[in-house]
Amino acid sequence: MSACHASHVSIEEIDVGLPSTQVVTSNATRALLEQWCVHELQWVACENYNGPSLWGQVRRHVRGYLGVLWLCGTLRGEQPGEAFVVTCDQTTMTQADIRDDTLICQIGVAPVTPSKFVFYRICIRLNARQRLLTCAVAGVKSLAPAI
Repeated sequence: MSACHASHVSIEEIDVGLPSTQVVTSNATRALLEQWCVHELQWVACENYNGPSLWGQVRRHVRGYLGVLWLCGTLRGEQPGEAFVVTCDQTTMTQADIRDDTLICQIGVAPVTPSKFVFYRICIRLNARQRLLTCAVAGVKSLAPAI
């Protein structure tokens, strides 16, 4: 299990306590999610406020990507709601997480194999001390993607 690290974005598989048998998750799906999160959610580390408007932007951005995976056949289900779920709100973060500028988004995906939902926690560290330097070095002009 990994924690937030220097790149400000990490993803880890989590057990949500649902009864299930042990299955090996799709490494390809996890790799796709991890690479996308590291590259496409880096802008979140440059944001100033860890609150509902930012959580909504992150939810929409992640849902958009998962929708593309579903359309491409990487995730199973007749409808997007059967293929993935995205939660990023007060239920995924403690007050301490919010105060410490740690945004946590939980996603569940239904890869083609195995035949069960797999859940991940995306952890994004908003680093107030290094935010301006990180964003300046990265050349970030518009912090949030157009949604």
